[in-house]
Amino acid sequence: MLLTPLQVDSMDPQEIPMVVVRDLTVTDFENVTTPVGRDISAAPEPYSEARTRRFQRVFSAARTGSFAILGQALFAGANFVANVLLARWLTPDQYGAFALAYACFLLFLMLYSACVYEPLIVFGSGRYASRFPDYFGLLIRGNTYVLATLSGLMLATSVLLSFLFPDGVQRDFMALSLAAPFVLVTWLGRGGFYAQLKPGKAAWGGAFYFFTLVVAFGLLRQYCQLSGSTAFLAMGVAGLVSSVFLFSRLRFNAKRFSGDFRLRDVARDHWSYGRWALATAAIAWFPDNIYYAILPGRAGLAGTAGLRALVNLFNPVLHTQVALSAVLIPLLVRRKQGLGIPGMVKTLRTLLALVIPASVGYLAVLWSLRPWLFKLLYNGKYREYAGWPFLLVGLIPVLTGATLVLGSALRAIEHPKLIFWGYATAGASALIVGLPLVRMFGVIGAAVGLLISTSTATLALAWLLRRQTQQASP
Repeated sequence: MLLTPLQVDSMDPQEIPMVVVRDLTVTDFENVTTPVGRDISAAPEPYSEARTRRFQRVFSAARTGSFAILGQALFAGANFVANVLLARWLTPDQYGAFALAYACFLLFLMLYSACVYEPLIVFGSGRYASRFPDYFGLLIRGNTYVLATLSGLMLATSVLLSFLFPDGVQRDFMALSLAAPFVLVTWLGRGGFYAQLKPGKAAWGGAFYFFTLVVAFGLLRQYCQLSGSTAFLAMGVAGLVSSVFLFSRLRFNAKRFSGDFRLRDVARDHWSYGRWALATAAIAWFPDNIYYAILPGRAGLAGTAGLRALVNLFNPVLHTQVALSAVLIPLLVRRKQGLGIPGMVKTLRTLLALVIPASVGYLAVLWSLRPWLFKLLYNGKYREYAGWPFLLVGLIPVLTGATLVLGSALRAIEHPKLIFWGYATAGASALIVGLPLVRMFGVIGAAVGLLISTSTATLALAWLLRRQTQQASP
């Protein structure tokens, strides 16, 4: 195998094979260096040193992933605790109204993520990594316009909900409209740290959010003021406290940038990437959340509360997967840049081999403990869903983990359009199969519909990613 000096110079040190170098002059040999500045004519690295370096890389990756999981666990754990306490303390109809309003909020959260959070992680770890403080400063200014738009849309939605659902849903959603900007802006701060592969600092923001929300819930309960509306306002306060901490630790250029780097340039790049991510967010929300809006017509708000109570039990593993995806995107971007598509695919397979068995194990543990869980968490409520509905909902994280890993790979190669088509197939299956099942079987029909649509998305994304990587590989 013959390598030119330019080819050797562009390779990762770990990927340089043992070769016989011929037809090189002394000048050529002196100019050939690896990316770390080591002459290839030097003696090979001792085995013990190579093993130490591999261990250090594995340890660094494990530490980064652990901090990402911790940060997401704190944010998601706060919302998990909030949902469990509300399901325990409120009536099923009251909790159903909260769950329906929260499902609507998730649509706006996904839209915000598509416009700001996802592009931030992709571009902040890649294209704009060398000038991140200027890039993030521009994002903060543009974020004001995005949050104002989303808040206005949410207020308009609350008026629409008053014509479709009981008054409790509208009241809760109006309170959420006021709190949402403070909750959403925490995603901007967290994304800034994730893009720089510093999830440990984002985890401290999660700690502030968790502590503030739990204290606020305790005070509301003590003074008999806890409701869906006040719960959303408490989330807003927790988001504000967390955001203040995160932004005080981020390095960014808060002044107007006078160079050739403008907000319109960043907006153009975000829109180029985010237009498909935006459409994907809307279509991905539909199969996962439309059942909360349909169930009141078949089983009342209590049915919506029952489905949400089941999903709550599996949210810890779902949020853990989301946390990993925030780290996976920059990781896969760098693997693609360093080793090309084959190297990224190899890492992808390793990730799938870790995520899927972990989700199966989580389901097995919860299945064996489910009678105790319903008694401990919900004070005996919703036990009628502890059979088949529980098992069907429990299979969803197994497929969702694979879906998130596959979606992270497609985002890393900057093909969000393919993710849209993958989730479009899931939306079609929910519309054609899922909604009729809900009308016929209520909560168990919704559980079957969720499982079918998630399976469809996983298979579609796997096929699309395989086709794209085959075309990109030499």
